[in-house]
Amino acid sequence: MKRNKLIYTIMFVCTLVATSCSNEEDINLPVTKGNIRFNFSDSGVHNTVSTKAATDKEYQTTFEEGDKIGLYVFANEETTTPIEGYNNVCLTYQNGEWVLTGEEGSASLDYDTQLKDAVFHAYYPYQENVTLSGTPNSPFTTLISDWEISSARSYTENDLMTGSGHAGINRNDITVSIPLKHEMAMIVVGLSGGTTYKFTNKNPELSDYTASSGEATFSINTDDMTTAMETVDGKYRFLVKPDTDATLNVTYGGKTYKQSVNIPASKYQEYSVGSNSSSEPIEFELSVGDYYCSDGTLIESDAELTDEIKAKIIGVVYYVGNPQPGSTGLNYNTSYIDILAAEHPSCTHGLVYAIKSANTDGTIATWGGVSFGGDKVSDYYTTYNYAVGTANKYIWETSKSNYEARILGYDYTAVLKANGSDFPNLFEFLDKADAPSVSSGWYLPSYGELILLAKGELKKSNQSTISIETELVKTSLSKIGAEALFEKEDAPYASSTFTYSSKDTFANKIQAYKNEGGQISGTALPISENNFPHNLRFSLAF
Repeated sequence: MKRNKLIYTIMFVCTLVATSCSNEEDINLPVTKGNIRFNFSDSGVHNTVSTKAATDKEYQTTFEEGDKIGLYVFANEETTTPIEGYNNVCLTYQNGEWVLTGEEGSASLDYDTQLKDAVFHAYYPYQENVTLSGTPNSPFTTLISDWEISSARSYTENDLMTGSGHAGINRNDITVSIPLKHEMAMIVVGLSGGTTYKFTNKNPELSDYTASSGEATFSINTDDMTTAMETVDGKYRFLVKPDTDATLNVTYGGKTYKQSVNIPASKYQEYSVGSNSSSEPIEFELSVGDYYCSDGTLIESDAELTDEIKAKIIGVVYYVGNPQPGSTGLNYNTSYIDILAAEHPSCTHGLVYAIKSANTDGTIATWGGVSFGGDKVSDYYTTYNYAVGTANKYIWETSKSNYEARILGYDYTAVLKANGSDFPNLFEFLDKADAPSVSSGWYLPSYGELILLAKGELKKSNQSTISIETELVKTSLSKIGAEALFEKEDAPYASSTFTYSSKDTFANKIQAYKNEGGQISGTALPISENNFPHNLRFSLAF
């Protein structure tokens, strides 16, 4: 599934209150043979409101492993009939390349004489049955007009994109670059009126943090779109048919807000929903041991807790400060892409550990339904480590000295998620675990995070150290009758960290922590045996 990345700039925002408001290269070189390299890019989604600012907020798309694009190739710019063999070709994103996929596996698309003056037309997401109509320059008229946005599909499955391009030839380098245009319109909703915390911490200093006023539901006319939206950095976005009159309905904080919308294709409109009154921020010194609630609010560890308040608590703060790997100071390679920072840039305040394991009905035997033998994960390093030329944008360490000293759980879980179909049991638990929209969502902590919880310290020789008072976490968990740290002795607690067999190869084992008669220590679980009893206890960033 493609990842959508926010790039922040100055932006006009229309505020919704109980009453609505409105606004609204030709190829002249000798014929060449070889493999075609495809480059699909996003031309962006832009605000409907023009401002004097030179920049505007854009929503851009990067593609992920397994994404599929449909491709048609016309012989020239006058015809509307595809070249034989180039009719709705399915290209799949694999290991950083777009390749042909089918029953016989994957292969590159070859360039030959019939493609000399060809026009390449692409659309996303791939569909098995597509009706072409329109002009040679725009053959997707019917596809666009008949496109339905359905709450039964995810945001990205609803996000129709189309584009065209020609082959560029530089000696043996044959590249087809196609900018893709979003054919739908987008609504972005920010929720206001929550509780804002002004942290008084000096070391480290923390930015203000706002918790929501509860969960919200969204509908367009009478269609509930809550399940078809995406949440990015605390804002909700979903797609609507362009140039179409519709009514946006948002139920939030006990009220229903309505807004008439009509947005052009490739444009978006942003709304702020909630109270216009600004309550005074709460001064708060964030500490290890403080409680984190289901609505994102915080409670001091020494506060008096009623049963009603206890019922809202979902975790305990175990790290204070920016948890994004690029900000922790433990020999982080700044050339790597920090997935946590990219997907949740506002989660810079701390980490929370769940008050109990996700598996309450006994241990979990495996993450998948088939064996993980045959070195299934051995190539994860070359596939996902950013330091490797063909890799995607992930941090994926094999070095023991690194993975034992870094907070990388969210990034590691992102790699597992990219291969989610291999780990259905793991993601069954993760998908069921609710978390506030202002957080990163739950993830499986890395081995380094389990070490921090067990020993209270992360350190790499001659480098800075991360230290926490684990007794504060233990005390807070005990105070509310929650599961103690590494309490279960029936099986180890799994991390999202794989062991390594060589410098750039992973072994079919995951790092874990176990409790044997009160002795807490690290261990490894052999997932290749497909029977490795373990417990799952999650973390989140906020």
